[in-house]
Amino acid sequence: MPSLPEFTPEARRLHRKTSAAYFINSALIVIRLAMVVFDPAFARCNLACNGTPPGLRMLRAPSEKVAAAREELERHMSTDQRTLEMQYAYSASKQGLLKPLRGSRYFPACYSLMEAVERAFAIESCDRDRLQAMVRCYKAGQQLRLHIDDTAMFEGSVLSVILRCDGHKDGLVLRPQGVPPSCETCFAVDEEPGVALCLEGSSRYDFGHEVPPVTAPRLSLTWRWFRAAYMQRLSPHMR
Repeated sequence: MPSLPEFTPEARRLHRKTSAAYFINSALIVIRLAMVVFDPAFARCNLACNGTPPGLRMLRAPSEKVAAAREELERHMSTDQRTLEMQYAYSASKQGLLKPLRGSRYFPACYSLMEAVERAFAIESCDRDRLQAMVRCYKAGQQLRLHIDDTAMFEGSVLSVILRCDGHKDGLVLRPQGVPPSCETCFAVDEEPGVALCLEGSSRYDFGHEVPPVTAPRLSLTWRWFRAAYMQRLSPHMR
């Protein structure tokens, strides 16, 4: 075996600093995962299903469309990219700006999947001109905090499809905002690739949704529609 070059004093110091940072970061991820795995409230979550919580609908999307959408997104997203938006930028709209983004021309497989899911759920008023889509990519330890999609900004249903979920018992949890998680109020989605969700009624407006820190990679596609009146108030984004 060839001999390895010796570290200089400066290189040794740099090595110690980067090694310490790596181990600290790894320890924090382990702690965050342990908090979820051993949290008795989340461990007692009810299993979400059609109508539970009220307004939730679930179905299985076509496997070939799910695989095509995942492959398309993995081509477009960089290794460390957390989110990818389509059609319009959500963050810009929060600032009163209408910022167009790439849509169906660049993501035909994703749009084909969305259309198939909309038909399966019999969603009406699917105005493509008002659609906003969000892709979220998770690595171990990453999460999405409890929230309700902005009801002043978005109307009607919120749809999503799980494209990848490698962690056992990782996934979406629904519970009322302001209420601690418990077996009576907390509902966990039994995720696997192809599971599609439609949030309407109470599950849309009264229950928040979150993704506790995951143990393995997860990829999801969520979309919703701007309210026409809200969209009309937005100013064109100037580059």
